[in-house]
Amino acid sequence: MHKSTCFRETNGMLVVAGVIIALLAGCSKSDETLQEHFVRTQEDIATPDGEILPETVTSDGEYLQYRTDGGGHWRIKATEESGNYRYSDAQRLPTVDSSVAPDS
Repeated sequence: MHKSTCFRETNGMLVVAGVIIALLAGCSKSDETLQEHFVRTQEDIATPDGEILPETVTSDGEYLQYRTDGGGHWRIKATEESGNYRYSDAQRLPTVDSSVAPDS
């Protein structure tokens, strides 16, 4: 009987240790950049201008800018909350026509 009691206590301690390790690992911040997170989490989101072009996503730390396959140019605010990001305040930016040469 004594042997099975020790076995149960050991298993219980292992379970508690596993839960603590899992919680600590879950609280650690991802190595993912803001741009990578945005592309991963927003790539399937339909915008008024179509799909987000992942290669156009840039960040200045507070805002992300991106272009869509429908020709739109957008800016969206990124706020970090509990190791994750929240996106808000999307604004459509004027589209610059790159085919027109600047005035000289």
